[in-house]
Amino acid sequence: MTTKSNHNRRLMYINGMTLVETLVTLSIFLVIMSAVVTFEVNVFLYQRSIYSSFDNTQSSSLLIRHISKALRNMSPSVNGEYPLIAAGTSTVSFFSDVDGDGNPEQVTYTPEGSTNDLSFQYFNSSYDPKAGSTSQAMPQPIDIGAVRFIQVFLPPYSAFIELRNLKTNI
Repeated sequence: MTTKSNHNRRLMYINGMTLVETLVTLSIFLVIMSAVVTFEVNVFLYQRSIYSSFDNTQSSSLLIRHISKALRNMSPSVNGEYPLIAAGTSTVSFFSDVDGDGNPEQVTYTPEGSTNDLSFQYFNSSYDPKAGSTSQAMPQPIDIGAVRFIQVFLPPYSAFIELRNLKTNI
């Protein structure tokens, strides 16, 4: 009878798992699952961050294009006032027909809040962007009658705008 009972014990050990084996397997499974869950959470958070950054970059690009178009189309007011009203490092005010009704409206661009890095630099007619001129931006306070070029900065973009309706060599 001893042989048969020893044989049955061996079969029981061969066919089943001990408590230690079960705990080790469960621990390994939990470590792998926690790594997978952590990875997926990080991917989700980075995706949100990258999407937000892309959205901000796209908004900056659209705003630069909108500002550039309005500045290029600046014109005297209905009353004949000079097109450029005010020029500062963080604000610009001018007349432009932005709604297409044939009457120029006063337009002012200025940063909103502390997260907007909108800024402007002004150049006179001695600046030649084609020749790679090394002339400096006009110092503050700006002589608005001398401004012929405006550089708009909104990181990561910038645009260099020639004020078309202020040309003197026509």
